[in-house]
Amino acid sequence: MQKEYLDKVFSKNFTEPYFSASDGRYEMLYPYQIDGKVVAVLYFSDYQRYGNMAVDMTTILLLEDDPAIAATLHFSLQREGWQVLWADMVAKVLPLLKTSSKY
Repeated sequence: MQKEYLDKVFSKNFTEPYFSASDGRYEMLYPYQIDGKVVAVLYFSDYQRYGNMAVDMTTILLLEDDPAIAATLHFSLQREGWQVLWADMVAKVLPLLKTSSKY
């Protein structure tokens, strides 16, 4: 399903988010636009074995190694009300999460 969704997003500029939930696994794909064109798809996932999904939807982790792309996405996401944590490589993600008071 995700491959078909991504094909639709990038070939037809489809902008509706994709959400799935099954057995406590939650996934969301969110097309991110700049100037009306989809430039990235943000992927969110969570696993809750029991109870409801409880996610802080005000903070997003941006993992992007190109500083120019990261700066554009960071600025745009902040403008839309997101608090953005940015890392340019996977190895920096864990220390970043450990120093953030929310995690």
